[in-house]
Amino acid sequence: MLLLLTVGVLWTVLRKPDGDQVKPGAEVVGERYPVAELDVARITEEVAKDFYPPLRRPGSRKVYDPIAGTLLAPDKQFAAVVWPEHSQGEVVFATNPQGFRENEPTPAEKAGYRIIVSGDSHTEGAVNNDESFANRFEQLLNNRPGHEPIEVINAGVGGTGPFEFVGILKRFMDLQPDMFIAALFTGNDPHNALRMSDYFTGRSTAARSREYTKRLSNANKRFKDQISQGFNQAYRFREMPEEAELSLQATVAFFLEMKRLCDERGIVFVTVVIPTKPDVDLEHDVETRDALFDALAMNDEEYAINDRLGKRFAWMMEQEEIPCINPTALMRKQPGPFYWAKDHHLNVRGHDLVAKLLFKQLAQSIP
Repeated sequence: MLLLLTVGVLWTVLRKPDGDQVKPGAEVVGERYPVAELDVARITEEVAKDFYPPLRRPGSRKVYDPIAGTLLAPDKQFAAVVWPEHSQGEVVFATNPQGFRENEPTPAEKAGYRIIVSGDSHTEGAVNNDESFANRFEQLLNNRPGHEPIEVINAGVGGTGPFEFVGILKRFMDLQPDMFIAALFTGNDPHNALRMSDYFTGRSTAARSREYTKRLSNANKRFKDQISQGFNQAYRFREMPEEAELSLQATVAFFLEMKRLCDERGIVFVTVVIPTKPDVDLEHDVETRDALFDALAMNDEEYAINDRLGKRFAWMMEQEEIPCINPTALMRKQPGPFYWAKDHHLNVRGHDLVAKLLFKQLAQSIP
């Protein structure tokens, strides 16, 4: 199966939040992302194990899928994870028979308006099923008086990115969604998109320095639950600055493919930006953030590449007339924290805020 991707937008240089230009490395101005042929059949189960390491482990909560790459294992309820920050002291990770983070089976035939939400671990949720922003959004929609029942399916899968979001859309097209929502986490989804694009295009990367590898290894040992949530990507883009722009191009290409697929079938396509914890929880867990900065010899400006990528992505979606909901500014204004200190994923308050913003922006357009 071949997937043709192209981006028909103009590219501008990466900028600081105040509008000043920075040096992202390879700047692509006025260029279009080159068309790429992505042969999805090349992601065999053996290849998938390299992209999704959990597949190598017996009893994994993930399974291989030839269309989506990887999905959550269906009909599983793992032992509750001790979670001191949660009001219940634990979080239960459970899937329904279709592998969605839902408590009830998803019927093949829809009874009313149906929405599928895709994304990575922030969408899947380090929360109980009914606390995810997809399910809180569903609750808010169905609380409106005089409306037919609306179904919002949480199809988020941890460890995935924009390439897999395209696969989720194709994999579950038979569920006949009326709306498809794809959530981009700014802290690692751009690099995930570039990694998959590199596999198909054969782009080679320069060898990383010994100092880079040593710092990253040491930081990963100390902060294994937090480093992948924005720090690793920013650190990589500092070492290989040209990849920041390339990652954004690959990301937008995958999102435009989702838009094309949705347009062909009359599905409303909506995007969401999920920022990183250090970009919004400005007064919470500062010690861990500063310790990670110190471990990686990184400063605020270097880390801010994640936020700049999120702003550029949202602007590009606007140019393509694709709705893009970005809770970053709202999170900075309201009292947090919106992320767990434990692993820097959205917490219950964060999911609730995203759900309420989705409701505010989309409710009037949903019959």
